[in-house]
Amino acid sequence: MPVLHPARPAERVGTSKRALAAIVVAAGMTLLACSAGVEGTYVGVKGQSFFDRIELASGGKMKVTLVGVPYDATYEVKGSKLVLNNGGQISELTIDHDCLVDPIGGRYCKSGG
Repeated sequence: MPVLHPARPAERVGTSKRALAAIVVAAGMTLLACSAGVEGTYVGVKGQSFFDRIELASGGKMKVTLVGVPYDATYEVKGSKLVLNNGGQISELTIDHDCLVDPIGGRYCKSGG
C-alpha cells in the first residue's frame, strides 16, 4: 500500500495562488462581458413601456424613440444600473439580463419582449 504524504507547504501555496489567479481572471471576464453586452437596441414590451425603443451605442451615446421620434441622450453603466441623462434629466434603469427595467417607464428587451 502506498504511503500518502501531505502536500508540502510550498506546493499548497502555489496551488492557492493559481486558484486565486483563475478566480480573478474569471471574474474580470464576467465583468467585461456584462459591460460590453449592454450596447444594442431594446424594444419596449407592448403594454409595459413608455418609449418605443432605447438604442445604446458605444461611448455612452444613445437614442430614445417616443412615438416614432428619436431623441439623443447619453448613458453610463454603474454596476447593475443604467443611468440615462437627457439634457440633465436623469433616469436610472435596472439591467436585467437582456432587458432594461424602470418601475415607471417600463421594460425594454433586446429580443423585443
